Amino acid sequence: MIDQAKGIIMAAHRFPADEAFAVLVERSQCVNIKLRELATRFVADVIGAEVRQSQQRADHPAVLITGHGVE
Repeated sequence: MIDQAKGIIMAAHRFPADEAFAVLVERSQCVNIKLRELATRFVADVIGAEVRQSQQRADHPAVLITGHGVE
């Protein structure tokens, strides 16, 4: 799970692997949560946000009527 969290940070912020890992470690220490737990929560939050965003797009009236996405 740590590698997935690191990959998300790398993709979102264009950080190299070592910087992404350092962000996770720093945040873990700041909030006093084990790194593995922090990474698990982070990945779940990102996945949840993606699912909600996809659902909102699917529920958009233009999608319901035309079947095409809205950009």
